[in-house]
Amino acid sequence: MVFLAALPQILTAFIPQKALLNCIYNIYTIIEFILVYFFIGNKASTLFFKKISRLTVMFFVLFLFVLIINEGLTNRFLNELVCVANIIYVSWIFSYVLENLFFENELLNIKLPMFWYLTGLILYTTCTALVFSFYYSIGKTSILKNLWIIHNVFNTLMYILFAVGLYKSTKQNSLQQIEN
Repeated sequence: MVFLAALPQILTAFIPQKALLNCIYNIYTIIEFILVYFFIGNKASTLFFKKISRLTVMFFVLFLFVLIINEGLTNRFLNELVCVANIIYVSWIFSYVLENLFFENELLNIKLPMFWYLTGLILYTTCTALVFSFYYSIGKTSILKNLWIIHNVFNTLMYILFAVGLYKSTKQNSLQQIEN
């Protein structure tokens, strides 16, 4: 996900055509949605939470088609799609946490890598949904310009928390290999 997110950022420096950049960022949002789905959205084990996950995917696809029909992929950056995707990510995270709490699975433990991944995602997704809801207003006032700074802080924080999760995962794998 990190490497995928870097690609549109790098291409921005080399592609001056607004329509192509819009298309790249809009397609990136769709690919990111698919990746996050496989990371957290499809982790439900009970029928109720599986249905919630499927309904959110169907809503996203329907919303995507309506936006593409009305706006296209190249006419503008579809900030609404980013907002909807991030709100869905939040619902997946909360569903995952809630389901694990129902089954008394240990999840909210700083020793577990998933704790760090979920914490990074929940902080980032809530901030992203807020900031991108103001996407076309940012820059018009100095106060709204500061939203990008806040978003960058949360983006960096997410990557740091992911790194901690990866470290914890590597450490757990090393300990398991030693025990075996």
